[in-house]
Amino acid sequence: KRHITLMDFIGKAFREHKGTYTVVLKGSDIPKGEGIAGQRIIQVLHPQTLDRFGCHSVEDFEDVLERVIANARPAVSHWYRDLKVPQCAAFATVKKAYVERTSIVDEKKALDKETRRAWIALRWCLQHYAGACVGAERWKDGTVRH
Repeated sequence: KRHITLMDFIGKAFREHKGTYTVVLKGSDIPKGEGIAGQRIIQVLHPQTLDRFGCHSVEDFEDVLERVIANARPAVSHWYRDLKVPQCAAFATVKKAYVERTSIVDEKKALDKETRRAWIALRWCLQHYAGACVGAERWKDGTVRH
């Protein structure tokens, strides 16, 4: 969820991700893409990035990258003369290989007193809201019966 320069994008693709990146194409996959990016498995581009570059597909984006690199190559220092376009990996493939690492923690061990107090209040609100949404039985004061 951060913006980087094109040089940083290309450099990071080759330094950290073996010259690859991926693009999330469906909005429903954005949370999974953020998880993958957060684990630093591969660079993940948001669908809005394609829009910002005026691209309707990954192929359009790759064409734009090729043109930018071809236009910039004569002007950049000798360090960047071998600049190449990173390869796009299919998000579906990356998504299948990604294993979310989540675990249930004990709130008493994981949270300090102040944070735990806020969490308990929030959890209570969420439980009652969820109960109200599903039509659970309620007490006279409006709270949900358990």
